[in-house]
Amino acid sequence: MRERELTEKITGLAIRAQSVKQLLDSVATLLTGEFGSAILFLRPLAHGRPLFTEPGLSDFNVAQFLESRDYPFRGVYTARVVHRGRPHATLVACFGTWGSSGEILHRVTSLVAEQIGEIVVQTVAENSALAPSKRNRHAA
Repeated sequence: MRERELTEKITGLAIRAQSVKQLLDSVATLLTGEFGSAILFLRPLAHGRPLFTEPGLSDFNVAQFLESRDYPFRGVYTARVVHRGRPHATLVACFGTWGSSGEILHRVTSLVAEQIGEIVVQTVAENSALAPSKRNRHAA
């Protein structure tokens, strides 16, 4: 698949996603089919633990992934998830491929992080619309 098609598919998945988890799962499935292996997860900015042992993904260890021999190329890419100009998390994307360009993997990781930021914007906007306004809260 060409990069433009891949970008369009990821954007489409983001538009249809009801949550960040759904987006990560659907994009990981798409990228696994395209490249060989893709594992995506988010890390809070103030995590305080090393990247190579990710709690919450008890069956996954970044160091073991990098040391595996399942794919000739293995790489870890990161991109900040930003909302209103402030970083909120880091997207970690682990890829195992048979020779895909590192540049496309970096661009895909950045695109997915951008799309996650858009979902955060939508979620905040929806929650704000559901919350009672200050004017109406004390109305008789």
